[in-house]
Amino acid sequence: MENKSLSRRAVLRSSGFAIVGVGGRLGGDRRAEKGASGTTIGTRSTIETEREPIAAAAGSKNPPYDVIPSYAIAMLTSPVRGPMTVTYCRGGRRVYRTNADGGLTRVALLPEGFRPDMICRNATGQWLAVTGTWSDPGTASLYPSIEALREGSPAATLEEVFLPMRTAVVPFWDWWGNDAGFVWAEYQLASPESIRILRASIADGYSIEPVLSLSTPGGRGYHHFHSIDHDPYRPGTIYATTGDPNPRPQWYRSTDYGRTWSRVPGAGGSQHFRTLRINFGPEYLYWAMDGWDQETGEGYFYRAPRRDPSAFEAVATIGTEKGRTLSYGSARTFDPNGVLVTVRTDEKSRVPLYFYDLETERFSRVYEFEADYDLDPVPGVNATMPYQDRRTGRVPMYVYGVPNPRDDGRFWAGFDVRRVVRSE
Repeated sequence: MENKSLSRRAVLRSSGFAIVGVGGRLGGDRRAEKGASGTTIGTRSTIETEREPIAAAAGSKNPPYDVIPSYAIAMLTSPVRGPMTVTYCRGGRRVYRTNADGGLTRVALLPEGFRPDMICRNATGQWLAVTGTWSDPGTASLYPSIEALREGSPAATLEEVFLPMRTAVVPFWDWWGNDAGFVWAEYQLASPESIRILRASIADGYSIEPVLSLSTPGGRGYHHFHSIDHDPYRPGTIYATTGDPNPRPQWYRSTDYGRTWSRVPGAGGSQHFRTLRINFGPEYLYWAMDGWDQETGEGYFYRAPRRDPSAFEAVATIGTEKGRTLSYGSARTFDPNGVLVTVRTDEKSRVPLYFYDLETERFSRVYEFEADYDLDPVPGVNATMPYQDRRTGRVPMYVYGVPNPRDDGRFWAGFDVRRVVRSE
């Protein structure tokens, strides 16, 4: 078994992939800045480096993606090592700051017995931690600072909260509204009576509260929320999606940093809108099905105009119900300019990786992962995390779940999309 794992690592490295592990490095300078209300909302260095690029992204064809998904690897329970933009992760009781050069700085030691399954930091210095699982609810806690996290002194808590699907959490910073916090969508496997989107906020005092609740009488309505995504072209706009069987897939949208929500007209009621990630372009929305068309038995990659998602069109087939192949992840990339699509399958010995080029509108298979059915009955890629920094050219993507060890939460592969998507 060990030889098989080593051979896969060699294949990944030779194709532009790099297996990542744990390392350590020191660094960091912090200078506190006060918000209009007198609340400490972050550091001057954070404000200077994060607010300006995000503000400049409004209306831009290619927003600076490296400042948008800074929460993604904060969903991990173990740190990874590799060149990426700054983010945070937890390893045991330790919380690490992951630096752009791949080093790790320990920023906190959590109190004894406190090991949240989700922990992340927003751009203004607050922390969100959630305990529990997808089957058992836990507690959501909002911390005003790293010192409060170290001391186990939350400013707000909410009990009976379920975790989100991986990465289904959006840290936000509404600097015009003098507010910051987190928005996330619950994912449940326990036949819930309702599913919710929750919002943690620092406006008018710290709070955590449900902002959208969908009733599921007798567990026969919605199953759970699949995704929650920030639209980088529309400041303050967040999309959420639900699943699973028809007519439960439905898209919801907020245009005020998650305060209020409404259904997206024309986006719901069928498997066509069942997805684990929406990807954004200036004119179109892109997504891969987490399911199959009931008439054809095939799963598709779609695009739809922003003004009317019901006018969607199938760009390509990514899997079939017969082959039990469907999408578990996709990610917008900007160099090259397109969408990377990943799948899981329980029939194929090699799991494909696809790329849709937004400039040429060409959809193609660009790589194959070797599957190991001895270790995972449904192998493939569970999630795709964009970490593109166009200014430095560092590693732009991490994929999770390959080559499918039992504890694949500890196994990520980092790679440069440009070396995988080769121009012809």
